[in-house]
Formats: sequence, C-alpha cells, structure tokens
Amino acid sequence: MLVVGNDGKVAALPVKAPQAIGDSWIVTEGLKGGEKVIVEGLQKVKVGAPAKAVPFQPAGAPAPTAKQASEPQPATDTKAGAKAEAQADAKSDGKQG
Repeated sequence: MLVVGNDGKVAALPVKAPQAIGDSWIVTEGLKGGEKVIVEGLQKVKVGAPAKAVPFQPAGAPAPTAKQASEPQPATDTKAGAKAEAQADAKSDGKQG
C-alpha cells in the first residue's frame, strides 16, 4: 500500500488485506490509524516522490470547506481514513501544469 508520509513523500507500507467487498479491500494488519493512504492516482507516483494528500471525497459529495479540508480525517472514514490524491512534482515528471 502506498501512503503519504509526514515528510510529504510517497512511502510503501506493507499491509494484509485478505478480503474484498465490492471494490473495497478489508485491511486487517499494517495500518495504525491516521495514515494518508493513496487511493487514487497510483499510476502517477513512485516511492520517494513528493506528494500532496487531500481528504477523500466520494463521487457526488459536496466539496469540504476550507476549515474541513485542513483538519485531519479520522481513520474510520471511507478507504482507511483518507484519500491521498498523489500529485507528482512537476519537476519529477517534466510536465508543467
């Protein structure tokens, strides 16, 4: 599993997820709570690359307010506590955007 570490870089975290329900995996070991798990944009990141974590927003959900976006999300939220949309640094992939 890939996460965004406290240093703002992508890190690999070994977990056990022996069962899936629909498109969601049940993680039974490896997460402590509060990790910023990358659930979208996996094809854009690699271990050690800088990334910015943002809270998970289910499709059709209203966008969070500025205050909500800056508050940490509890580990009981959908997809193991957070959405970490990884955005590779423009310098690392040579793209401007």
